[in-house]
Amino acid sequence: MWSLRLPVLLTVLSAPFFSFASAIPDGTSPVLAGPITEHCVEGAKYAGEPVGTNVTIADVPTYLSEPTTPPSDDKTKVLLFFSDIYSPFYVNNQLLQDYFASEGFHVVGIDYFFGDPIQAHDGQPGFNMTAWFNKSREQAEKALPAWIEAVRTKYGADAKYAAVGYCFGAPYALEISATDKVVAGAFAHPSGLVEAHFSNLTKTDSAFPTANMRRAVDILATKKATYHLQVFSGVSHGFATRADPNDANAVWAKEESARSVVGWFNRFSNAVSDKLAGYIVVFKEGVTDAQIEQYASGSIKDRYYEGAGILNGFSATIPNSFLEHLKADDLVDYVEPDGVATIM
Repeated sequence: MWSLRLPVLLTVLSAPFFSFASAIPDGTSPVLAGPITEHCVEGAKYAGEPVGTNVTIADVPTYLSEPTTPPSDDKTKVLLFFSDIYSPFYVNNQLLQDYFASEGFHVVGIDYFFGDPIQAHDGQPGFNMTAWFNKSREQAEKALPAWIEAVRTKYGADAKYAAVGYCFGAPYALEISATDKVVAGAFAHPSGLVEAHFSNLTKTDSAFPTANMRRAVDILATKKATYHLQVFSGVSHGFATRADPNDANAVWAKEESARSVVGWFNRFSNAVSDKLAGYIVVFKEGVTDAQIEQYASGSIKDRYYEGAGILNGFSATIPNSFLEHLKADDLVDYVEPDGVATIM
């Protein structure tokens, strides 16, 4: 799952907008974006008429918004929309999904709350947000694998997939961005992120403080990941989906964030078909087994290190989008196609 260099977009509050993994963080990794806070339920509600439909995919309620015109290049582009705690059926999120659809994406928004979003508990005496949050996380993690596979079955293996997550949904956008199931990922004003989300690959945001955002960028830079960072001043958590319509700066940041998501995903969705092929990757003399293991998170066929004494590297199935980055890596000596050698 060539997680080291899959593209990630970061939109930050003053502010962050960053982009299922083979290994989901296990709870021991340092926290970068904290849990749901009061900022997650602040913001304006918009007026508008959504144009998408409510469907069911893999037994999960889903908001579906389709492009109104066929793509000029005959490419099917699919956007997995992982919503904040208001669910994909909240009008703000519906309108945002409709915008992405108007830009040529088939947008699917999973309701991992199963009809029980946070606003259903407005004014409820004694509401236990922690219990609700834990229940929702458990539901989401159980439903997502089958739902993602059903979406891929619906649109086919040749479609270009991307993922965007907001607040509660940010970890899911990052986790799938650490696999070869999407060409790019993005997230805004996240919660629930840990360092492992990045190493598998601001009034600011209290859930994602500036120091932690910088640490996340440091991790991406160390991994030589492909990423883009946006920083917006004078906005708060939730700006990308619930900006105050009377605040010109917040509205501009929200709209610019959405435009950037479209541009970022188009950059990778329009790339040459990301075919897989077998390669042997050989590292330079002196590169340790531990260093090589950091690269060995994809479809590894054979490991030639670990004292094997054959080659200092491994053979693996590698997507084209990752190949050139790998060849240019400072620790890599050479990469060549894997095959059968015949001695006459």
